[in-house]
Amino acid sequence: MNIVYLFLTYKNPELLLHTIQRLKAPHVEFYVHVDASSGEDFSCLQGIEGVYVPVNQYNTKWGGGYEIAFTILYCLRDIQRRCHADYIILMSESDYPIKSNWYIRQTLAEKRKDFITITPLPHPNPLHTPEGHWLEGGRRRYECYALRLKANSLATIEPKRFDLGNFRQFVKVMRDNPAKLLRALRIFWRYPRRKHPEYLRPCGGELWFILRGETVDKIVDFCARHPDYLDYCKDTAILDELFIPTLVNYLVPESERENSTLRYINWQENGGSSPAYLTMNDKKLLTECILEPDKLFVRKVQDMEVCHFIDQTVREHYINP
Repeated sequence: MNIVYLFLTYKNPELLLHTIQRLKAPHVEFYVHVDASSGEDFSCLQGIEGVYVPVNQYNTKWGGGYEIAFTILYCLRDIQRRCHADYIILMSESDYPIKSNWYIRQTLAEKRKDFITITPLPHPNPLHTPEGHWLEGGRRRYECYALRLKANSLATIEPKRFDLGNFRQFVKVMRDNPAKLLRALRIFWRYPRRKHPEYLRPCGGELWFILRGETVDKIVDFCARHPDYLDYCKDTAILDELFIPTLVNYLVPESERENSTLRYINWQENGGSSPAYLTMNDKKLLTECILEPDKLFVRKVQDMEVCHFIDQTVREHYINP
């Protein structure tokens, strides 16, 4: 079974190198996309067998546009062209394995499913995080036009609709970037109403996934045959939490997927806005995750000290036969 780890990364090259060395094994390859906006030196990855860093680098503009989702699609296309993969596992540079390579491989070989969280929309909290809330159940994301105001701020403008939701978005424009007011008014008065393609049910879920190679083939093929859907997606807000879940929900029978990312994400401390980093203060929590059979990874580890603690604990509890 061939596994490809797809890393989206923009910092911490040393931590990423350690993670790759930890996961390196026969029939395992690494595809590392370094964000075009990164100022870090990732030359430490050069010359390592099984590690590929593509020349084309995209600016994913973390903070809510379509760029992250499209970057993932471009990487999946490239992986599909370059090699055969039975599984593709999407990771960030701060994700880390909490099981042995043998255990990860055996789990995937036995289950033979896709692992991705999918919640049909509208839904008030598709990621099921503490205090999490999607405005209007996520409807504004896929029926309004996304207007980037600054790095971590988007407005969602709905044409020709006079309601409190739109009023709040115009207040947001004036607060975060008044220079975009004319653009917002142009969308409001001149743009056609957006409607999600009828052949797809919009779904929300975590960005991170573990997908079978045949599922990735279906996604790439679908996008090649439906350029209209990609054009539609360019105006969708925070597309990374909708794009792959929506496609997998349409393309893969429910019996062939599991509503899980097989990783622990600590949403508790930040009130559901973003995952908290796992530190050496979380030893007990990390040990519990390591002992949980259906958790293969954690995100996000703070530093190398946490990685070394995990490595030692995994060695104590999971010895390859």
